[in-house]
Amino acid sequence: QYDHFYGLSHPLPEQVPAFQSLLVDGESNVWLERYRLPWESEPKWEVVGADGRWLGQVVAPPRLRILQIGTDFVLGRHLDSLGVERIRVHSLRREPPP
Repeated sequence: QYDHFYGLSHPLPEQVPAFQSLLVDGESNVWLERYRLPWESEPKWEVVGADGRWLGQVVAPPRLRILQIGTDFVLGRHLDSLGVERIRVHSLRREPPP
């Protein structure tokens, strides 16, 4: 849908949403994926604790669509340069709260 819209060379809209995805991890933290414009490749996630505190930002590898976040892992679908999909698991290291 987005590829079709941007392929038509339409101008960018004046307003875009702040976030494009929301996931809840194994510790009930909320992960909000920042909206990406077509030229942005790195997914950036803002992490908010169950109590509403901002815990930090996580930058995911380009072309990785995060599907699940556990207490010590991130599971996602990676699309390589040839368009081949692979499931990847990345370890997740959490810093103790200040």
